[in-house]
Amino acid sequence: MPSRCSWKRRQPIDTFGMPCPNLADFDGDGDFDIVCGEFIDKFTYFENTGTRTEPRYAAGRRLTHEGQPIACICA
Repeated sequence: MPSRCSWKRRQPIDTFGMPCPNLADFDGDGDFDIVCGEFIDKFTYFENTGTRTEPRYAAGRRLTHEGQPIACICA
């Protein structure tokens, strides 16, 4: 079942399971983007298309490398 979190009561951010959000400037443009680790093994990236003080997040997209989803392997 999808989990939802919201930022400043705006549109919910959809991820699967129990998300683990991480805020940082992942794309180097000076604002905070979000990467969520999901329930089992995938990562979803939400680009901040707003500003550092007025964030707006694009729809999430799975992080991939060479066409394959980036996955967390936990031992």
